[in-house]
Amino acid sequence: MFLSGLRDWTSMFWSILMRTLSCALSAGLIAVALPMAVSAKDSKEKVAKAEPLANPGSWFSDQDYPVAANLDGTEGKAGFKLGIGLDGRVADCAITIGSGSEVLDETTCTILKQRARFKPATNAKGVIVPGVYSGMITWRIPQNHAVRLTDQHKRLSLAFDVDEEGVVENCKIVENLGNATYVASLSRVVDPCEVMTTRNRPTPVLDAEGNAIKVHVETTTETKITPR
Repeated sequence: MFLSGLRDWTSMFWSILMRTLSCALSAGLIAVALPMAVSAKDSKEKVAKAEPLANPGSWFSDQDYPVAANLDGTEGKAGFKLGIGLDGRVADCAITIGSGSEVLDETTCTILKQRARFKPATNAKGVIVPGVYSGMITWRIPQNHAVRLTDQHKRLSLAFDVDEEGVVENCKIVENLGNATYVASLSRVVDPCEVMTTRNRPTPVLDAEGNAIKVHVETTTETKITPR
């Protein structure tokens, strides 16, 4: 029973961890902004609408997909309404159609405020006035990835303790071959120990009598891709 329970625990461990690290083999995560409508606040006068200075799709990149949403497999569409200031920057952002994910909605507005730039709206006299821009972004995780054979041999070994409550303690990386913890879509290294301590639901390991016990775990996962 002990070995069976430990195998179940380590299997769960890797299923959570690899959902993060598997991004290292992916082509990226997709976020596409689609404009819906553009207007100015002074609708009673003939105005020149606020216009994006660049393609709205360029506001988002593959690296912007939130880690938490990726781990949970969360996708969605977020409708937004931007208030455009006199300087062409986003003065405020409101979510008009929720994606179903607070993380995706918050990330949408955060990125738009940082990156979206506009040619300001003007009234009939050519005076710059506040404007409004509405649009929608689709957050989608690709299911198919093109993989290059270069540097695809990866091996990650971890050692950690599990207490009677199932909480991970004293986690450390024993081996990290091929920079296995680097997530290409995020352009950074992900700490697997941090993932387990923050994302793992504590599950005790039981002995033959069904009693929760402390254990030390050493586990390794390896990925090797070769032509055949």
